[in-house]
Amino acid sequence: MNSLKRLGLDLMAKTTFEETHGKSKLDEKLKLDQDLIDLRERLDKETLLQDNQRDELIKLRVKNSQLDSQKEMLDKELINLDVGNKKLKATNDLLEKENDKFVSEITMTIQKIDINYLLKEIDTEEISLLC
Repeated sequence: MNSLKRLGLDLMAKTTFEETHGKSKLDEKLKLDQDLIDLRERLDKETLLQDNQRDELIKLRVKNSQLDSQKEMLDKELINLDVGNKKLKATNDLLEKENDKFVSEITMTIQKIDINYLLKEIDTEEISLLC
């Protein structure tokens, strides 16, 4: 009987050890399963973020390309406008010179008119009396 008791105690000790060991392994498995779930969630979030960033990068590259094209067009337009402005400035300078010439001619004509008006006011009889 003693050996049965001892055998029973050994079996109980082994069972307790197995239960404890099994419980720790189960806890470890559950923890690893939860870690796996957490990692999958993080992976899904990171994948979604990466997809969104890829889409955003593509949109930004398209926008950058559009802006580059627009810049090229605006640079060409700027060059054309600069050339046009230089031509207009040259024409404007010529017109300013011509305008100055006309102003001096008009001033001269006004002075001639004033002199003629003054001469008309002078009485020729008075001049003959004075002389």
